[in-house]
Amino acid sequence: IQLSANDMLKLGDWLEMPKYGADGAVIDIGLTTVKVRNWDNTITTIPTWSLVSDSFKNWSGMSASGGRRIKRSLNIDTTSIHFLDEQE
Repeated sequence: IQLSANDMLKLGDWLEMPKYGADGAVIDIGLTTVKVRNWDNTITTIPTWSLVSDSFKNWSGMSASGGRRIKRSLNIDTTSIHFLDEQE
C-alpha cells in the first residue's frame, strides 16, 4: 500500500536491488511480495517491507525520458591512453 501511495513502484518499472539480486522489470506487486523478471529471465521475489526499509534504484525515470541503459564490460588497454597534442 505504501509503495503505491508514494508512487515508488509500479508494474513495468525497471528495478535494481543488489541485496536481493534483482535487476529487471517488475511483473507483480502483491501485498507481501514484489516479483522482478531479471535481465536473464530469472525471477526474484522481494518482500515488500524491504522496498520501504532498504534502498533500491528505480530506472523508470530514465525510461520515461527516452533514455536507455546499457550494461556491458569494455576492456581498455591503459597503455594506449594519453593526452592529445595539437597534431592529433
